Amino acid sequence: MSKFKIKMKLTGFELEIEGSQDNVPEISQAIGRQLAGLMQTPDALLNSAADVRTLPAVLPAEEVRLEAPTRRRQNRKRKPTNGNGLDDEASEVAVDWRHEPSKYGTPSQNWTTGMKALWLLYVVGQETSTKELSGRRIALSFNRHFRQAKEITVANVNRDLGRAKVKAPVLVGEDATKSPSAWYLTEEGIKAVQSQIATALGRA
Repeated sequence: MSKFKIKMKLTGFELEIEGSQDNVPEISQAIGRQLAGLMQTPDALLNSAADVRTLPAVLPAEEVRLEAPTRRRQNRKRKPTNGNGLDDEASEVAVDWRHEPSKYGTPSQNWTTGMKALWLLYVVGQETSTKELSGRRIALSFNRHFRQAKEITVANVNRDLGRAKVKAPVLVGEDATKSPSAWYLTEEGIKAVQSQIATALGRA
């Protein structure tokens, strides 16, 4: 004998009866007819479909499903720079000049970022009319002309020059009225770079 299983669930079913004892038989028959209309007999269920597993539940009038909102990832874009010394976002460009190694020497990979930045400020000031440079322009200019001496980053330039600004003797000053702020050599800074160049040229 094949087995079967019937499952019925009534949700939100309410029954309220009001009357006298004389009406009990009629009320019982009415309730029976109402319940009978909600389900079919086991024979009818078995004959109506070959694969009947469970009766659909009687659901409330409204069913609300809450779903967690989808979080969107925010992609942080790095500030783009290209090999020509152009900063595509800040619109700052590298300073261009014809370098003379016999006059100013050539930067070394062993130099610190601060030494490279101070040296570049001096050379650019001597060869062009530009005496002040932002940290970004210093990095762009150095990386364009002296990449073989190991590239420098804007963050390290500003960090090292910031230290040189508050350390005695003061080698650089900062013009904070400009945006971005610009660095320039002090008299002590010029002397320090000249000594650095003399050492690079073997004249010290």
